[in-house]
Amino acid sequence: MSRPSLDAYFLAMLPLVASRGTCPRRQVGCVLVDFQGRLVATAYNGNASGMAHCIDVPCPGAESLGGSRESCEAVHAESAALLQARASRREPHTAYCSLTPCMNCAKLLISAGVKRVVALSMYKHDDLGVRLLLKAGVELEVMESNGIQSRQ
Repeated sequence: MSRPSLDAYFLAMLPLVASRGTCPRRQVGCVLVDFQGRLVATAYNGNASGMAHCIDVPCPGAESLGGSRESCEAVHAESAALLQARASRREPHTAYCSLTPCMNCAKLLISAGVKRVVALSMYKHDDLGVRLLLKAGVELEVMESNGIQSRQ
């Protein structure tokens, strides 16, 4: 019997987690794991708790799928997962993400003490989050279709 590595296990969860996303711009998931490889939190992108979902009542950003993110009301998956992790009182060590984090999520991950980020693919619109993670010494691995691209 072959057992998947922890990375393979948590990466395999991402499409299911992301499928709960309620932002029409894109579905993104995040899985946070502690230093012992135990699940801390999962989250997806969508509006804040108590607000209407954009798939039901589109926010101003829903109209501009490829344009400015400024009017998008969604909470990013990484931010939502960090809020859930706070409630568990367990510190996240590794963040598994559908995409490399944006600048704001990178700031939050660094501030929360995340030491490693493993992403399924690069966020194509900018690499500011990637640059900040690397500047802060966070280990970054991007699983592209052609294999692993590690950055440190």
